[in-house]
Amino acid sequence: MDSVARGSVVVGVDGSRQAIAAVRWAARFASDERRTLTLVHACGGLADWAGLEDVMSSERSARGRAVLVEAWDAVRERFGDLHAVSVVDPGQPGGVLVEASQTAAVVVVGGRGSGSLARMLLGSVADQVARSAWCPVVVVHELEERTEVAPGGGLADERPVVVGVDGSPASVAAIDFAFRVASVRGRQVELLHATWDLRERASGVLDTRSYEAKVEVEERAERMVAETVAGFGEKYPDVTVLEDYRNGDAAEELVRASARASLVVVGAHGHNRLHALVLGSVSSAVAARAECPVAVVRPV
Repeated sequence: MDSVARGSVVVGVDGSRQAIAAVRWAARFASDERRTLTLVHACGGLADWAGLEDVMSSERSARGRAVLVEAWDAVRERFGDLHAVSVVDPGQPGGVLVEASQTAAVVVVGGRGSGSLARMLLGSVADQVARSAWCPVVVVHELEERTEVAPGGGLADERPVVVGVDGSPASVAAIDFAFRVASVRGRQVELLHATWDLRERASGVLDTRSYEAKVEVEERAERMVAETVAGFGEKYPDVTVLEDYRNGDAAEELVRASARASLVVVGAHGHNRLHALVLGSVSSAVAARAECPVAVVRPV
C-alpha cells in the first residue's frame, strides 16, 4: 500500500467493537512512539472476486469513510495531537493489512471478543495478519476496561508486560518489543519461562530424579533466561524486570498470566512460506485466548 507511511502504526477498522478497542491501543502506541497513526478500512468489494481492477462502488467507499470517521472520533479527544491518516482500500482486509505490514512499524487488529466460544478461535483477519505480517502484530480483544485509556493518556491499570522466553531468536525479538512498551509506559517486564521438565511431579507421579538433577534443570533454565535478556538492562535501565518460572505448557501459562498483564508478548518463527501457513502453536493459542492484548513478534 503506497498510502501507508513507512514506520507508521497501522490499525484495521471495520466498525466493530473489537476494532474500536484496537484503535484505542494503536493510538496509544503511536502517541508513545511519536508515530503516524494510519486507520485502514478494506472494503473487500467485487473487484477482488470478479477479477475487475480499480472498481469499487461509491456506496462502499462512502461507508468505509464513515467507519473511519467513527473510529477516529473514539480517540480524537485524547489523541487529537496525533498525525492520523485514513485509508479506504478496495482489497480484502487480511491481504491489505499484510501488505501494509511491509512498511508499518506495527499492525493492530481486533480479535473476536471476550466470549468463551469467540476466544477459542482467532478471527479470520487477525489470524491471517498474525500468520503473515512482516512486522509485529498486536491482537486486541474487546475486554471491557482492559483496553481503555485512562484520563491523561495512561492505561487504566498498572499491570506488567509479560513476555514468553525460550531462548530462540523469536524470543529475543519479543523481549525487545516488551521492553520498548514497558519503558515508555512505566511498566515492569515479567519474563515467563515455562517447561515440562518437571511434568512427573506436576501430574502427581513420584519424581525419582536426584536433587542434583532437579537443581540442574532449574539452573539451566535460569542461565538460558539470563543469556537471552543480556543487554536489555543496559538498553532500558528504567525497566524493572521480574522472572517467573513455570512447570507446564508455555501457551497455557502465558494465557493464565494474561489475566494479570497489560500486554503479553510472544515470539513467532521467521517469515517464510511455511510459517505463513502455520503460526507457531504458542503464538496462535495465546493470541486467541488471552485476556489482554497480545503482541506477536517475529525476528527481523
